[in-house]
Formats: sequence, C-alpha cells, structure tokens
Amino acid sequence: MNPLHTCALASLFLLATAVQAGDSGSNLAASDYAGFEAQSVVIRRDLAQGKLYSELDARQRNEVLAALDRIHTALEAKGNIASMSEDAKLRVFNDQELVNAMLTKGREDSRLLCSRETPVGSHRPVTSCETVAERRRNRDRSQDTMRALQGAPALQVGN
Repeated sequence: MNPLHTCALASLFLLATAVQAGDSGSNLAASDYAGFEAQSVVIRRDLAQGKLYSELDARQRNEVLAALDRIHTALEAKGNIASMSEDAKLRVFNDQELVNAMLTKGREDSRLLCSRETPVGSHRPVTSCETVAERRRNRDRSQDTMRALQGAPALQVGN
C-alpha cells in the first residue's frame, strides 16, 4: 500500500475514534454512513442557524455543503470507508479535511468576545461584544488609517 494512502487511512481512523469518544467539538469523521449522517445533520443545522459559523461567507458555506454532499454520495454508495477504493477514500478524506479546516476557522472567527468599559465622561460601564473576526477587521482598519495619516503630508497652518 502507498505510504500516502496509509497516512490517510490512519488519519481517518484517528478522526473516527475522536468522534466515537463523544468529543462535542470534534471534527467531521466519515467512517460509515450512519455516523456521517448524524454529524452532517448537526453541521448543516449549525450552518443554517448562523451563530456558530457566523463569519463564514456564502461561498465558504456552499463549499462546506458541497463537500458534505460528495461525502454523503460516496458513503451512501458503499456504506463505509473500508469498502471503498483507495481513490474514493482519498477523495472522502480530502473533503473531510476541507470541511474540518473551514469549520474550525469559522468557529474560531465567530467566537464572541465581550468587554466592559467605562466611556470617558460617564460612570456607567458599557458592555461591548464583537466576534474575533470583527475585532481583527477593526484593528486592521485602524492600522490602515494610522498608516494613511502618517504618510499624508502635514497640514499647513495659515501664514
């Protein structure tokens, strides 16, 4: 057996083991049709609700759903990973990796961070919440504004 195939099969086994252990934050692991369908339903529900993966855009959501459909078709035809050809196993593995990477990034970016701050001139603290991605965008926008201001010519005060 090709070393790449052996590595892919070992990864599939490890992912399947993590899911069977009941890890609620586990990755998608398509080892058999029934197990995959249960995971797929949860992923599709979470995508539709838009909270857990709120930072995934429409293109990313469609890529995840397309990969889930391809895995569904492959497992529905054969029942489980063990009865698939090596090429089919690799295609399923690659689709799993795509789904896991996008959902992990989406979950991290969609995590809500809140802070309590007291605005200047007030004694009442205010709670503000934003996602990790919103914070990153705001920070980048602020840095771009500062760079633009630093590169702009100095304002001339009237003579």
